[in-house]
Amino acid sequence: MPQYYVIIDFETSSEADLKKCGMFRYFENHNTVPLCVSAAVVQRTHDETENTDASKVKINHRADLTNKAEIATFGLWIDAYVRDTQYKFVAHNAAFERTALYVFFGINIPFYRWVDTMAMAAYAGLPQNLEGACAELGLDVGKDTAGAELMKVMTRPRRRLVKDPAGLPDYWWMMSHEQLKAVQDATGNDTQGLTISRLMDYCDQDVRAETALFWGLPDLPRIEQDIWCLNEDINGRGVFIDFPLLLRLDRLDKHLAEKCRASMTLLTGGAVTAPTQTEKLKDFLAASGMERPESIAKDTIDELIAKAPNQTARAALMLRKKGNGLATKKLEAFREYMSTVDGRARGMLRYYGAKTGRFAGAGPQPHNMVRPTLPPDSVALATRLLRDPKTDNEAVELFCGPLHEVAPSCMRSLIRAPEDKALVSVDLSQIEARVLLWIAGDEDGLNVFRRGEDIYMHQAMKTTRPGEQADRRYGKVQVLGLGYGMGALRFQDMAASYGLTLNEDEAFQVVQAYRNSNPDIVGLWSDADMAIRQAIKNRDRYFTFGRVPMHVMCHSHGSARAHPAGWNCLSITLPSKRQLVYRNPFLARRADARIEDIYYEGPVGKTVAQIKVFGALIVENVTQAIARDVLCHGLLTAAVNGVKPVLHVHDEVLAEVDIFDASRAMAILKAAMEKTPLWAPNLPLASDGWINDFFRK
Repeated sequence: MPQYYVIIDFETSSEADLKKCGMFRYFENHNTVPLCVSAAVVQRTHDETENTDASKVKINHRADLTNKAEIATFGLWIDAYVRDTQYKFVAHNAAFERTALYVFFGINIPFYRWVDTMAMAAYAGLPQNLEGACAELGLDVGKDTAGAELMKVMTRPRRRLVKDPAGLPDYWWMMSHEQLKAVQDATGNDTQGLTISRLMDYCDQDVRAETALFWGLPDLPRIEQDIWCLNEDINGRGVFIDFPLLLRLDRLDKHLAEKCRASMTLLTGGAVTAPTQTEKLKDFLAASGMERPESIAKDTIDELIAKAPNQTARAALMLRKKGNGLATKKLEAFREYMSTVDGRARGMLRYYGAKTGRFAGAGPQPHNMVRPTLPPDSVALATRLLRDPKTDNEAVELFCGPLHEVAPSCMRSLIRAPEDKALVSVDLSQIEARVLLWIAGDEDGLNVFRRGEDIYMHQAMKTTRPGEQADRRYGKVQVLGLGYGMGALRFQDMAASYGLTLNEDEAFQVVQAYRNSNPDIVGLWSDADMAIRQAIKNRDRYFTFGRVPMHVMCHSHGSARAHPAGWNCLSITLPSKRQLVYRNPFLARRADARIEDIYYEGPVGKTVAQIKVFGALIVENVTQAIARDVLCHGLLTAAVNGVKPVLHVHDEVLAEVDIFDASRAMAILKAAMEKTPLWAPNLPLASDGWINDFFRK
């Protein structure tokens, strides 16, 4: 039975920067207005041979939304399809079009009636931008480069020139033909193409491209469509931001930045006037008797401080480290994303932000907040003191610790419960370690979790020599770092980040001890590597790896509609039946190599690159993907049971509830997160949680 769809695309204009402030603040801005809209009505028969020729797509309706008559006509036209429930709506980044319809026309179409071609492309291992996804599928959509440049010019305030005639509007689309000609005569710039009519042509072409992409890809699996809908629901709710704390942290950040600049200037005699002056600082370190470092990035700064030959070089590097710890950009992002109406930040999660299906952050990036260096009690006290305008910085430093540690440690506290509400958080405990042991079939390790014992101590005892005392810290870095084939040198660096000093020989011995004590995990790496190689060499046949079988097939034929990646792709079917897609896999041997390396083509930003993988990395991808599916199962279960999340970060879920109902909500959320999916029998799950008035670690 055919299904009917309305493919729709808006072009809008605003003084707000969509990339900086996010979609919700963009539409909240009173200067955001619609310019034009195009739409096509199509049907989809689920025939694999369906045409994907964009040139044959008929545009059923287009409207100049700067014209009141056309606004009314479009409103009536789209309302007819909204009322007819056999129609669904399709857009690339559908949340934008859905919000545009609501803001400009008061039409609220529920999420389940939307299809997002960007989500479909991500699931299929394609670039998420429209142009890149179409190019990877070989769809001829007639790239409109001039139209794309026109869109960038017309949707933003114009840059005024000295030669501009007086009294002109702030936007090109507001100008009459006479005004456009006056600007051209005065400046010599060609302005005759800066019209809504030309922008509508570009909008038409986007609809054709979206239709071709929609026809060329399969539907998201039902469960993934539910997860996409839930993600959009979470983004729409958002989190409440503590604005007084935001202002105070902003002032504190500026104070610390100025202090760092003054100290660096004094220390270097003016040679370096800010910790951010990378090349000048390298030159100063070289002049101070230190070998000029290639990098002074965050991940190398501690090692450089340890190697500094004198106090001057050490002090300069310490100032650089303090400067790196400033949260200027994060605070700016929170301010940009925070609504001026209700003080909530929305749209901070991206569906399928990574190849494994993991979510990514947007705007303030809640997934990469700095881990607090202060104890939880000190963070709570610092939060209360910073919110009090009568408390000065000296008091905060006296009671809580160094200011350059206080500021980043309090970043999570910006997410706060409104009055009469509480935040409830539940975090899946060591989920990746559990999943890795589960797919490897390591019952010894799984039983440690089932008995409620400490897996870190268990691993430390397995690799400690007889007569020596087991150190939990060594077990922790092994569990966190060595499950995916990490070598001795990288493990040495990782151990150092946890405060453990190992020389190269000691690091090598720990790595070998881990591998000897975990034969099931090591065997899983080689099994995965072999299965991938066999699948590439023997197309259209299934191979498996893991005690919990992962099914691998390299597809050499069929359309994209027949399979998420179409021609020449490798898929790994997870226990949840979701597929990980690796496009255009191949084997290639380097001149100095004994065996061939495994490569696939994957999105890197907006482009596609050849990416090298190996067995242990495939195991890491699969482990993270299954952990993501467990998280999503918990999110959906919690929502069905009445606890609706407002945010999730890695494996932690955050809900905002009535303060008197917090204990009950905690019990529901904890039960939901610990409920084992039907597809994951015998996977032991556990969680930790808290109830608080602000977000904390």
